[in-house]
Amino acid sequence: MHIRACCNDSSLLSKIDVGTGLAMGNACDEVRAVADEITLDNNSDGIAESLYRHLPEVFTN
Repeated sequence: MHIRACCNDSSLLSKIDVGTGLAMGNACDEVRAVADEITLDNNSDGIAESLYRHLPEVFTN
């Protein structure tokens, strides 16, 4: 899983095999276009929401 938000991060999401490329909800359009998924923005705990969704077994103990 790779989470990015800045416009200069789009090449990282499109060139590296990171599994799931996530863009923050407040990411620029360029990053959002190459991401596999778009999560909530940083003010809405987007990273935490994605981790809970993708790694539920970690948070159920």
